[in-house]
Amino acid sequence: MATTTQRLRSLPSVDEFLRSGEGQALLHRHPRALVLSALRAVLDVRRREIRSGKTDGAPLEARVLSAVDAAA
Repeated sequence: MATTTQRLRSLPSVDEFLRSGEGQALLHRHPRALVLSALRAVLDVRRREIRSGKTDGAPLEARVLSAVDAAA
């Protein structure tokens, strides 16, 4: 099982996510500021979950998409 540090390090940076296919698709459909805000919020929540020991949950991409759609 991965350690907390390993799980935290496995999260993409904001820049890595934005350069990914999912990030690029979101940026084509929504304003950059909206995508950035949603992404940062989702990463913050995911970090807290990892630190508290929660290992399950929706994939990061799905969470960001949901957050962007909810804020749009």
